Amino acid sequence: MYTDPKQAKKVAFIQKDINVEQFSQSNLPFLSKLFEENDAMFFPYSTYESQFFDSKFDTIVPLPEDTLEQNEPIIQSYVERFNQTGPTIFMLTGEQNTVFDELNEPKIRVRRATTNVDATKVLKFPNDVEPCAFMYASKINLISHGDEKDQKPEKYEFTDFKVSNGVCQNVSSDKNEKAKTETRAESIEFTMTNNDTVKRIFSVKMSFNRHRTYVSLSILFVKFLIFHEFNHRLWWGIKSIEISENGGDATIWSNHNLTASNEDGFSFSCSKKTYRLAINNLFVPGKKYMEIVFNRFQIQPFVRTKSVNMFEKSFDCAVWFTLPIISSLLVSLLLILILYCGIRAVMSISTPDRFENPKSKGLILGAVDE
Repeated sequence: MYTDPKQAKKVAFIQKDINVEQFSQSNLPFLSKLFEENDAMFFPYSTYESQFFDSKFDTIVPLPEDTLEQNEPIIQSYVERFNQTGPTIFMLTGEQNTVFDELNEPKIRVRRATTNVDATKVLKFPNDVEPCAFMYASKINLISHGDEKDQKPEKYEFTDFKVSNGVCQNVSSDKNEKAKTETRAESIEFTMTNNDTVKRIFSVKMSFNRHRTYVSLSILFVKFLIFHEFNHRLWWGIKSIEISENGGDATIWSNHNLTASNEDGFSFSCSKKTYRLAINNLFVPGKKYMEIVFNRFQIQPFVRTKSVNMFEKSFDCAVWFTLPIISSLLVSLLLILILYCGIRAVMSISTPDRFENPKSKGLILGAVDE
């Protein structure tokens, strides 16, 4: 049974810099034992607020060293001393989380750096002077599928893109003085023209959405539960895509069911990204639909005023296991199985224990000695 937290002493250990990697070190015998023997709560994303600790904790212990390994003896001495006086709640956190940079972006989430693209071919929305979004694609393919299964799909290839419009919004953070002001795009529009003899021009509109998830402020190892404030993280994604043909019919191919899946502060890149569209966003099995395929695609619906690069570091759509990799593993497994069966068959071969002697009777296979 847990002791009432109001009756327990509360002690906070404050280290200047702390991160998740420090807890994964193997040379923390006391802390590791403490986590195993007590009910511990671990929150990897922390933001230090001195007012919370001043008002909620009886004792605050500043840790002088830079790492948990160096501060562990100090923590051990305080834990042993306070445990002798009665039930105690301990919290370990830091003034700064070194996993995050000044923009509060987790560096460990970066998959790769900016894709190498031709800067002259990057589309800037709504204009080159004050952009709020960047997009690059080496080419875009439109594949129109008909009602009939045997009907051959129509394919169009586009390499000529022109910016039409972009809706922007200026955003600045009042909570973090070090945060950089940025301009976010709510939607972008561009046109694309094919290279065939019969020219066809399509208009494309992309809208973006953002949502927040919440994480705890602190790293806590205790026997009791303490309610703490929570901090949010922002995600963005393509909310919808709409395509219509200029000079054609009024049909609008669209998909409004896309979700946010990229962390704020990162662009999105993909060697080949496909989106499926339906007429007026009405997806009916067996009916017409269109696919838009972006090749060497990278998009970023925000621009930071002090950014060094055009594109920020990116999340990549590449997956760990693709169909060729799975096929190769299955074929390799089959070959290993065949080799194993062959080796077992060879090892099971045995030589006869008798040989014919010219001076004795001939061997009769299957005969039993009397």
